[in-house]
Amino acid sequence: MAADYGGPRREFFRLLMIELQENIGIFEGKPGELLFSYDQKALGDNKFYTAGKLIAWSIIHNGPGIKCLNKELYLTMCGQKPSLATFDVENLMESDVAEKLTKVVRCSTAEELGEIKSTLGDWICDCGVSTIVTASVGDLPTFFGQLVTHYIYHRVASMIQQFIAGINSCGRLWEVVCQNATISSPCLQTHDKNWK
Repeated sequence: MAADYGGPRREFFRLLMIELQENIGIFEGKPGELLFSYDQKALGDNKFYTAGKLIAWSIIHNGPGIKCLNKELYLTMCGQKPSLATFDVENLMESDVAEKLTKVVRCSTAEELGEIKSTLGDWICDCGVSTIVTASVGDLPTFFGQLVTHYIYHRVASMIQQFIAGINSCGRLWEVVCQNATISSPCLQTHDKNWK
């Protein structure tokens, strides 16, 4: 190791991770709470794979990692079932989706549920939650979690798989991350928005 103890290398990877977050076009959302963009062109251009590979290089060379993924997304990617009860719907870029999810999470009466079924029922079914037809008010927290999971994970599953393939291209690193999700989390997700 050089006398500078890898300072220029760490700085290079720090700047690279900022560039990936802000300019490559595969992430969206609030800083420190990023989700994957639904972008077919970026998928076709292998941008998710490239980003995953660059992040893996950063991690294995003692760089900072990306430190920006949404906590619930990260845990879902690691095969865990995070609580989505407090998921911030304002982090979703589609304001109409955030509005619909807000209606679901705030529903507390049979009358409001009836309105949701009539106005949002088809949309909820299209998101893979077909039991909305027979739902009761007590089912809505579960449905909210399923709808959030659809938007942050299932809808962008192709993008996530390409990203994971990029990370795994460096010594099957994603498998190590999943086996050690808690220990690995500071490399990929954080709530510290001032890490730059």
